[in-house]
Amino acid sequence: MITTKEQERKALAKIKEIMESLGENSYVGTAFEGCFEIAEENIEYDFADSMQARLKEAREEANRSDETAKTLYNENESLKKQVARLEAQLEREQE
Repeated sequence: MITTKEQERKALAKIKEIMESLGENSYVGTAFEGCFEIAEENIEYDFADSMQARLKEAREEANRSDETAKTLYNENESLKKQVARLEAQLEREQE
């Protein structure tokens, strides 16, 4: 069954009503934080985004950043050793 944007909006409004009826300290409400905004954007812009997809992308980006940081740390340590060797060589040559 293909739904229209208007049907999607009505369904989202009903879901929001249910969530609001649970109160602001609802466990389910807490789990859905940010999801309604994403659903509205999906409807408006014909997109298919989700909190789970955003979380996955954030984790992947964090992993890439960790790898970059490790690489840069290792390069820095290598350069420190090279500088120390060159300083020692320079000191020997100046004697």
